[in-house]
Amino acid sequence: MDFRAYLRAERLFTETPYEQIGLLPKERVTAVPSEVVFDNFYRSQRERMYCHICGGHRHLNGITGLVDGDKRMLFGSSCAKEFFGAETARLCAGEFKQRTRRAHNRYVIQAIANSIEPIEGWLKSYRPLLTHIESAWVEMHLKHEKPVAHLLTHLARNNGRLVETSHVAVGGNAKQLERIEQHSIVTHVSPSSAIPYLKQIIQRVTLVEAFVYAVQSVRTEPTDQMFANLAAKHQKTLEAAEVVDACIAFTRDFFQPSKLSLLASWMEKEREKTSQPFGRGEAPEPGVTSAKDYGLWD
Repeated sequence: MDFRAYLRAERLFTETPYEQIGLLPKERVTAVPSEVVFDNFYRSQRERMYCHICGGHRHLNGITGLVDGDKRMLFGSSCAKEFFGAETARLCAGEFKQRTRRAHNRYVIQAIANSIEPIEGWLKSYRPLLTHIESAWVEMHLKHEKPVAHLLTHLARNNGRLVETSHVAVGGNAKQLERIEQHSIVTHVSPSSAIPYLKQIIQRVTLVEAFVYAVQSVRTEPTDQMFANLAAKHQKTLEAAEVVDACIAFTRDFFQPSKLSLLASWMEKEREKTSQPFGRGEAPEPGVTSAKDYGLWD
């Protein structure tokens, strides 16, 4: 069921406004009702609907108002402001938006609750791998803190591109030669958005797990406040899941044998250029050429 169908089932939306119970005859309403509630919104694909305020067939999209308790009338938003007054129309529209928002919250969370098993399966299958990846990155930082930090900072600043800088002499003659910087891209590691989270992947997994556990509770004692709280956390949970996927993709790309060799060569050149070497035991070992050397996959 899509959201529009859900709104239809909740009687917040209709595509057949003329079929509603208690709808007033097609006659212009001149006296302002003592009570009005924006009951639902309607959309017509074929014909313009009759407006009980202006008396014409003007609106393809409009509002059904519940007036004086049990009667219904159709109108557009502009007509409503003129007829009921701007403040009344604003309050009615605000209340209707809140009901629609609550319906959306229920729709999203119930859809997740109905498909929670695949999400739980994803978490169970990914957690061992992610724990291993995080441990590997933590170990790399402990063993080679300065070169790894230098490399990852460089990749983050350059959107995943590994850039090599050289100086080239230019000029018309030997006395007027100038040296300019020349930048070339050695390779690219993607997605660079994962870099800040490589040592904190499990925190993101835990966030997703907490959300899944909370969603399961709506099956027993659902309330509007519960749906609202979960809906507020939903976007952050999606972002956490995206970070997890990005960390896996970045790690796999980083540890491609051919790419890892380029990265190690670049770090060695950086070590030679700096006036303060990384220090004994901090540079990558010459034999490190694959992910397996860091305890990761072959």
